[in-house]
Amino acid sequence: MMVVKDVLLDFQSRTGLKINLETSVVVGVCDVHNTSEECAQILECMIAELPLKYLGIPIGASTRAKKIWDDIIEKMSVKLPIYF
Repeated sequence: MMVVKDVLLDFQSRTGLKINLETSVVVGVCDVHNTSEECAQILECMIAELPLKYLGIPIGASTRAKKIWDDIIEKMSVKLPIYF
């Protein structure tokens, strides 16, 4: 996991883009050995669980749930009023 942190820091220094690990999260998918906790400690970030929201869009939630699509359609209708 230290290699991942080194790669992120190297990317940051080469591109000038800041990687904000304080607001980043680690999501363990099929985390049998509880490695997400170790990763979060090394990267100094938080742990999250699915479902979560990324840029206002639910990730890992059931796509069949009508409420999820209602929220997305509502947000898009505000941005694209001529289509809705």
